Parts: sequence; structure tokens; C-alpha cells
Amino acid sequence: MGLGPRVDEGRVMRELWQTHNKKFRYLAASLWNTLFGYLAFIALYHLGNLFQLHYLFALAASQFLGIANAYLGYKHFVFKTQGEYLREYFKFSGVYWVVFLVNLFLLPLIVGWVHIGPVLAQALILPAAIIASYVIHSRFSSKPSSPENLAKLRGAPRNFSAHGTLRHILWVRLSKMIQIYRKAGFSELWCILKKKSKNLNWPLETSLSPFGNSYKRWICKHEPCPAQLKREREESRQWGRQPLISILLPTDGDGDLLSDAVKAIESQVYERWEIIKTDAAHLDQALETARGEFIVILSQGGILAPHALLETVKRLNEKPETEIIYSDEDKISANGSSRFEPHFKPEWSPALMRSCNYLGHFCLIRKSLAQNVGGFENASEDLDHYDFLLRLVEKARYIEHIPQILCHARGVSDTDALLGKKALEGHLKRLGQAGQIEIVGPGFYRVRYAVKGAPKISIIIPSKDKVKVLSACVDSIFQKTTYPHYDISIIDNQSCESDTLRYYKEIRKHPKIRLLSHDKPYNYSAINNFAVPRTDGEFLLFLNNDTEVISPEWLDAMLEHAQQPEIGAVGSLLYYPNGAVQHAGVIIGKGGGAWHVHKYATAGSADYFSRINLIRNFSAVTAACLMTRRKVFNEIHGFDEKYPRAFNDVDFCLRLRERGYLVVYTPYAQLYHHESFSRGSDYTEESFSLLRQALEDFESRWEGILQKGDPYHNPNLNPSGNLV
Repeated sequence: MGLGPRVDEGRVMRELWQTHNKKFRYLAASLWNTLFGYLAFIALYHLGNLFQLHYLFALAASQFLGIANAYLGYKHFVFKTQGEYLREYFKFSGVYWVVFLVNLFLLPLIVGWVHIGPVLAQALILPAAIIASYVIHSRFSSKPSSPENLAKLRGAPRNFSAHGTLRHILWVRLSKMIQIYRKAGFSELWCILKKKSKNLNWPLETSLSPFGNSYKRWICKHEPCPAQLKREREESRQWGRQPLISILLPTDGDGDLLSDAVKAIESQVYERWEIIKTDAAHLDQALETARGEFIVILSQGGILAPHALLETVKRLNEKPETEIIYSDEDKISANGSSRFEPHFKPEWSPALMRSCNYLGHFCLIRKSLAQNVGGFENASEDLDHYDFLLRLVEKARYIEHIPQILCHARGVSDTDALLGKKALEGHLKRLGQAGQIEIVGPGFYRVRYAVKGAPKISIIIPSKDKVKVLSACVDSIFQKTTYPHYDISIIDNQSCESDTLRYYKEIRKHPKIRLLSHDKPYNYSAINNFAVPRTDGEFLLFLNNDTEVISPEWLDAMLEHAQQPEIGAVGSLLYYPNGAVQHAGVIIGKGGGAWHVHKYATAGSADYFSRINLIRNFSAVTAACLMTRRKVFNEIHGFDEKYPRAFNDVDFCLRLRERGYLVVYTPYAQLYHHESFSRGSDYTEESFSLLRQALEDFESRWEGILQKGDPYHNPNLNPSGNLV
């Protein structure tokens, strides 16, 4: 039924990229193997002359070596370490058997007709061998896995084919090099090229490139080199705003950690700072003596990157009203030789902050804000300052995130679980919200808000035939749901199968079921807009007919968030029948469109910092299972009916956010989702035509947001959660 995005645009884009990428690797493998075979032929030809052997012996022997070498070439150039070469090797070596037979026929022919030596004759055949092997490989072995392959994918929306071609990649890179040269000169360009030359991965990487970068390579690719830091130091001296920053440095604990932290501060590119050393019990006194307009509380073991203060002050110059700035961070080994576990964070996410202290070890805070919240209450008890940060974000209006690694943590243990629970309990009390805090992991929590009253939930299920799917969905609701105050409205969309009509007759008298008919061409948005006025629940739950309830508390888990006035929509955790994740939130941008994050992850996986298992904010969630308040639904006039199949739910959520509402994902509402079961395959001419039109409308409507990027997804990660 109407799931946005119906077609997995991310997979289509990756397939297109992999096709171009693999073709390039086939060319490299063909060159390597053919040239290897030629060198082997020369060596064996001269060796054969010593023993008076015919030159065809050298050809046969060198070709057998080439076929053996094809395995190595295929493994190194085409699939590297992905493990697929064993299955595909026979295809690859088969090409060289064909080349061998052609050689066996052509070589004597050329030697006899042109009257030249075998070595020169073989050299004349080389270009034809390279071209033939490349064409055969790329034509028969590099097609995408989708049913219609490239012929069908060429009809996909323009964004799918606009990126990823080798010509496009090289042009983009060349343009960037010219821009750098014009802006910063040759020395800066040379600095960047030296960094990239150490990590070159041809063809040059784009946002569509499959994950293959180590974190070490990411560091070299993204972080500033000494020449850049020197230039930025000179630029910072000309900034109109150069506030003094007071760094409060706790002296408790390891002296080596303190020494390293001081050295890192003294190496800062930005020059206006002061260090105030203090123990945890006297942080309030240190706050009062701080002369800076902003303070930094550097947690024990925290080591600043050289450009940490520079980047924060740069943001202050861009947005003077900022009150809190936090950044990405990683961990560093005891001897400082290696960095690991990078934590790339989203923009400000209230729900995630209540699930864990994701702001981390380095925050720049306006001093007046720290004083207004009462300073460091109980600081000696909670060295991780979770309580302090929660009190800050309760009052702060302008919170900024810098998506760069600006702090390295060393020798720092996780927040004590009981202290974190206590901090969250105080947080809820100050906000006037009733609820309970549950510890769900080391440093991870679930805030279980109390449901106010007993509001009715209207579950709306569009359906067409496939009665076994619908009945499984309805039965799972009745059998597993613990929340009692709900009813179900099934909206039939032109069903014609006798089993379906018989099932409708059986359930028509059920007190919790209402049957409605929408006898018009399929339009998911129109069907739901038609149904809402014919229901009476204070809360609306849009549900696909191809879902099955897993967690009995699913309605409670969604309702506890949907009832909060600042929240506009709540999404759930959906699994494929095999247990892989189908939906754990939707991100937008990254070249247009929308993607499900963590798709195909293993059920129960901790994934990236356990994000699948934590309540958090997203830009959108799928309408395969989406809850909202009736008042909010009516406020934005429901779903936009120009999105009949795709992007209807993403557009719905973005219009909510446009009005100031938040979108929340909860992993405690869990269902199975047999994606697109009722409506069939997404790879049809009609589906692609509808997707193309929907994507054009979506990009036109939300162009500004798409260009800016998703605030709840770090730009250093691709939709799969891997480094870019």
C-alpha cells in the first residue's frame, strides 16, 4: 500500500554507481591481465627459441598463465575483498579462454600474411584483446540486480543518473580543484592533493560510493592539514568577533591525561582562551572567576583537536545568538597513536538527548546561560555532567552542532547508569511531565511517559484484496495489543476477489471494526484523507494492511509521544519477515529523495551507537505505521493527494516540521512489514512513471531543505550509516 518512499531510491542509485564503478574495474583488470599475458608470452617465446619450440607453445603457456592470473586480477581490481570473486571467477576466466582461441587463430594468420615476428604480431592483437575482454565483462557481468536492469533504470528520475558517471565525477573534482586554486593558491591545492593521493580510490569517491573507507582514510580526507590551519589562524585574527573562551579543566584523576589536555589547548589555532584548573567540587567557583563570555567544560580524558575552538568561534560569528555548541568526537588510544570509534551526531535532537548524553565531552556554553541554570549542582557527584547539560538544554533556545571531529576522548568511562537515571528524573520533574526512566543499556535510557487519560485511537487500514495479509494484520492487532481504547477502519479500494468479500461479510459485525469503500483509482493520500472524517478517535494511526504487530505495547509506545503538544508524528520500528530492519526512521536530502536508515540491519543489533534501539527525532517516518493527533492532521489538511504512492508520508512530516512540530521514532512499537505486498513490484513502467513525477514534485516543493541536508543525519555518514 502507500508507503513513502515506495521505491528504494537509495538502492537504485547504488546499483547505478556500482555499475559504473565495476566497469572501470573491469577495464583495469582487462589491462592488467592482457599485459601480463603479453609479457609472459615474450619471456616464453625467447625461452622456447633456446629449445627450438614453436611459438604457439609460448602462446599456449602464456595464455594458461593469464587464465590463472585472471583470478588475481578479478579479485584485486573488481571485487577486492568482498568475497564474490570465487563465485564469479569462472565467468572471468571464460573470457580469456575465448581470447586464447581467437589468438590461436589470429597469430599464425598475421605472422604468415604480414611476415612479421610473433612478438610484434601479438602486440598488434593486444588492443583487440583488451577491448573484447572489457566489452564482454561489462556487458554480461556488471548489470544491476533489479529485474529490468539498466534499460529500466535509465527511465528513473534524473537524479538517479545525473550522479555517478565517471565524466560527472571527474568534472566535479576538477571544478573543486580550480575553486581551491583560485581561492587559496597553489600551496593549499598541493596540500590537499598530497592528502588525497595517499588515499586515492579510483574512480574518485562520491556520496553514492559503497562503503570502503576506513576511519583513518576519512581523517586524511576531511581534516585540515598544517597549511590550512596556518591560513585559518591568520583569517581568525581578522574576525569581527573574537570572544575570550574560558576552559574549565577538572584536575581530578590521571595526571598524564591532564597534561595531554593542556598541551592540546596550548596548540589551539584560535588564540583567545584561558585555562582554569579546578577540581569537580569547585566548578561553581571556577565558573564565577571565568572571564570569558563562553566557557568550555572539558571532561576528564577529553583532548581538543587543534581547530576545535576555531570552528566554534567561526560558528559564533555566523550565528551570534548561539548559546550551546557541540561537535562530533572520537576516541584516542593511550599513547595517542590511533583514533577510533568516531561518533558522528545529528543536529539538536531532544528525544535523543533523553535517551543518552549524546552531546559528549566537548561543549561550548554561554557563561550567562550556565549561571542562569544554577551552575554545577551536584557536580562532585556526577563527573559526566549529564544533569548539568539537561538543565542547560531546558533553557537554551539556540543550540548548534558542528559536524566535525573536534574532541578525542581517552580513558573516560560511561556515565554511571543510576546517576544518569537520576538526572533524567529531575529533568522530567522540572518540565512538569509524568513518567518513568528505564535503563536499557550502558549510558542508554528509555523515558516512558505516562499516558494522559484514555484517548481513543482510530486505526486506518487501506486495503485491496489479498485477504490473508489483511486478516493476519487485523488478527495480530486483536491478539497482541494491550491498549484497549481503539477501533479499526478498513478502507476497501476496489477489491474484487470472492475471498475478500466473504471476509468483509464476516467481520462487518465486529464492534471494533468499521468498513468503508473508496471506489476510485488507487491514491494512498486520497484514501486516508477520505477515511479520517469518518472516524472519531482523538488520535489517528495510519497502518498498512501488510503489517503484523510484534510488541503488545505498540500503541502505548506511540501514544505516549503523540500526546505531547510539540510532537506532530510518531513512527515505529518495522522488520521484514526475515527479521531484518525495514524502517527505523527516514532521512532526506543527500542529492534528493528520501531513504530508510539502518535498512537491512540485523534485528536487535546495537548498530551505530545503538541508534536503532533509542527513541530519537527524525525528519520523517513511514506512513506504513504512523500516529498523529487529529487536530494536527486537520491543521495541515492531511496528506497531499498529488503523491498517490510515494513521498506522501515524507511530505506530510516535513509540513509538520514546517509548522514547528517534531517527528519522533520509537523502537518500542515493533511490527513486521511485508513491503508492497498488496500492490506488487515497484519495478514496473507505471511505478517508475509515478515515482518520477512524485520525485519532481517533492524536489520542487522542498528544494531548500533538500539542498541543506537532513538535520537529523550527520553529513559524514551515508544513508546506510557508513562513512562517506
